[in-house]
Amino acid sequence: MQYIMFLLGIALAVFIIRMSKKNHLFQKYNKYVVAALVSALVAISLEVFTFNFACFEGNHGLQFAVGYDTATKNQIFENNSGVTKSPTDIMTVNVSHRNREYTYEAVIKVNAELKNLDLTVDCQQNAVPYEVYYKDDAFHKDYNKIKIENLMLVKGIPSTGHIKTHFAGKTDSVKVIFKVKDIYPISNINVQINHPAGFDFNFARFLIVFLVVLLAYIFYFTRKSTAMKKPVFIGVLGLQAVFILFLSIASNAVFDTNGKYKGEALYQSVDPYQELTLALAKGKVDLNEVNTDSLEAERQGIEALQKLENPYEWNQRNEIYYKWDRAFYNGKYYCYFGIVPVLFVYLPIYLLTGRLVNTKIFVLFLVMLTAALMAKLVMTIAQKWKKQINMWVVLGTIVSFINASMILYCINGSKFYELATISALLCAIAGIDCILNAFTNRGIKKKILTVGAFFMALSVGCRPNYILTSFMIAPIVLNAFAKNGGYKRVDGIKSRFTAYVRGIFHKKNIKAIVSFILPYVVIGIGLMYYNYIRFGSITEFGAKYQLTVYDTSYYHMTDLGKIPIALVRGILMLPTMSSVFPYMNAVQESSNYAGYFYDMTYLGILSSPIMWLLCMIPWSIKRGVKQIAHKGFVIASTVIAFVMCYLTTVMGGTSLRYSVDFAWIFFIPVIYVIFAIYSRARERGLEKYAVAGLGILMILTIVVNALVCISPTWSSMSEDVPEIFYRIEEMVVFWK
Repeated sequence: MQYIMFLLGIALAVFIIRMSKKNHLFQKYNKYVVAALVSALVAISLEVFTFNFACFEGNHGLQFAVGYDTATKNQIFENNSGVTKSPTDIMTVNVSHRNREYTYEAVIKVNAELKNLDLTVDCQQNAVPYEVYYKDDAFHKDYNKIKIENLMLVKGIPSTGHIKTHFAGKTDSVKVIFKVKDIYPISNINVQINHPAGFDFNFARFLIVFLVVLLAYIFYFTRKSTAMKKPVFIGVLGLQAVFILFLSIASNAVFDTNGKYKGEALYQSVDPYQELTLALAKGKVDLNEVNTDSLEAERQGIEALQKLENPYEWNQRNEIYYKWDRAFYNGKYYCYFGIVPVLFVYLPIYLLTGRLVNTKIFVLFLVMLTAALMAKLVMTIAQKWKKQINMWVVLGTIVSFINASMILYCINGSKFYELATISALLCAIAGIDCILNAFTNRGIKKKILTVGAFFMALSVGCRPNYILTSFMIAPIVLNAFAKNGGYKRVDGIKSRFTAYVRGIFHKKNIKAIVSFILPYVVIGIGLMYYNYIRFGSITEFGAKYQLTVYDTSYYHMTDLGKIPIALVRGILMLPTMSSVFPYMNAVQESSNYAGYFYDMTYLGILSSPIMWLLCMIPWSIKRGVKQIAHKGFVIASTVIAFVMCYLTTVMGGTSLRYSVDFAWIFFIPVIYVIFAIYSRARERGLEKYAVAGLGILMILTIVVNALVCISPTWSSMSEDVPEIFYRIEEMVVFWK
């Protein structure tokens, strides 16, 4: 019966779609209204029958339920099948206490074929881990453990206690072991035997199916459009923004002992950015006597650090009071993270309101803003393209850019580490977009060029390695200056080079050159002065004075032994596949590098299927890229991406948050590849195949990154907010 219902839901969905088309409803009425109604009916059909097919399972004969009160040791027995045994013969419970933990071992005598097992407990601990063992006809002598990892009973989510069993023949008995903290003892244990899963209309799943079907209809109606439709543009990017917001809410959500949502835990201890804000407000740059519970303890800690042979060796700092992950030089603490976010956001808000900016909220805001700027950059490149581009190809490229850039992985931590990276990325994206828009057929827009250079220089003040991004855009700037100065291609390398240089420095370009260079000079002098007053060196940002897990003064850019790690982990490493939700996971494994290497979970850029198009860069350069004179930009971006990947690995290590430094740079040439593929296919009448192929890669990119974002290997969602993680699992794994 249940499988008939499964197919019935699909059949009804197909029938509704076909009938709406057969009766020409889309021609008779407003097609978008009809699409919304049809999408709702399809989603209802699938939700009621297909996704809830398990609740239509037939009766398995023996059915009973037994409950055990751990305080009174009384049992409640519900017998629906004529079981003659007494409750005490059916269920026994043993309780033990050790290491501040209660262990409850419940043994249930079944003596029948077991198809469904449902477990619930009354406990103030929101998530109760458990293990299940069984004896059946194949394992009759000893208990065999169900090999499902991380079984968890979560309040308000019955499916977490429902197990669809596949034991051999008759099941003799089942043993369930629960473990809880001793401050949250279990008061009742309830077990149901062979009760089918209950009907559960999952509104979130219904809404997602509705939106997917509706989006498919909208795509069908506008599939040939080359003009961007504002409602569709806002809708698609709105969905991406909702997912980003969801990640933030899920990472910080708080639930009470009844499993009800209470709000967000957005507070963090005062971080280096906030300390620097307080220091600058006092007219100094060091963090001494800022945000400390005891000035005497801080002074004693500083004295102890100064007496150490090497204060930057982690183990030597044991038993000493000090500020973690600050720079320490000449007896003073400093923030070695870029000063730009403090100068432009933290400090002004603090001076105006007297309140420190919440870093978690600020990171979320910056990720949202960066996603919007990525959309703007893709639109700019599409406008520069000399041929029309399908609206959905542009939209798909934007969403792929947001996902493949790995900025979504900055949401999980939302600390000052992520803030440094995302603020630098935001400035670089804004700078590149402004510079691309500064050069037009009518000449050079000097104000926009200055703004672009200003943002590019600011990115260095956020994260020093972003100086490389200025070399990405250099070909665009130099070529535009040369063209504006009257450069024309001539024979001979020497003559061509001379003409090119003369074109760049033509008197027509002097004001534009000054406009471009001035922001770099001003901000550069400011950063050098800031470095000098702290560390006595204009080039030292404080990286080698970090009080962190390793003496970073021994990090060297010439450590070529890390090249294989950079290539494999930063570029080639694909996500691990699993049969357990969420199916895609980030990777963590050892390397052959004999020395200290900092690493967390990581993925290569090729984990995003859209990045596979990197192999077509040479092909695209000879076509549309060459026509819009962005060949140098594409080549420079590709080279800088590899260099940034190497430098990030050598000077930092491997982590998803580190990958944000270079993943977006690799995607820049991919944008041009996507547009070149589409344009070429359109010229040959193969547009629909190009859209379909690119669409598959884009959808896979979104799915992979969405799953990794919530995977236990990267996110702490399954541990910190099981109420959310297991609801998502319940929504997806409907066949359990």
